[in-house]
Amino acid sequence: MVEALYGTAVTELENSEIDPTKTLVFTTNPCPEYWQDVLDLPVQGLVVNSLDQSTCITALKAISSGELFKRLPPAKDLHLNQSEREVLRLVARSFSNKEIQGITGLADKYVQNNVASPLRKLPEAYPELRFSNRGCLMHYYRVFLYEVCILEISNEEISGCYTYAFI
Repeated sequence: MVEALYGTAVTELENSEIDPTKTLVFTTNPCPEYWQDVLDLPVQGLVVNSLDQSTCITALKAISSGELFKRLPPAKDLHLNQSEREVLRLVARSFSNKEIQGITGLADKYVQNNVASPLRKLPEAYPELRFSNRGCLMHYYRVFLYEVCILEISNEEISGCYTYAFI
């Protein structure tokens, strides 16, 4: 089990030895772009805002039989394209534009545009939230969020148990 704070399951799974194809992610993250980033890993299952015992058991049974399991709130449109989501994920991890350039290999202007684009698009989608700077983007992607647990499973049973705390 991994307890990851601030929407870091994507980063943890990208940078760990945990096999995402044998992973079930439980999250309370309200950000549909984040859900898509999790599913793009690809994980075996994603459960959003449903942490009751019956959902956990149903999810584990489905995954142990090889099925993809998703339990998401009513569909929300993705407001950002894949490139914008990639840059948003790096902004949420506090990387500067220069660092994002180095990681992604994108040109400076392209990175600037992909940081500015969510600041333009997201207020239209969420008028109740204020998106005025990159700090607001970080908040949107991660501060609301609290990853409850990630379970690495095998076909028959939970194969490993991991606990992480991020401060």
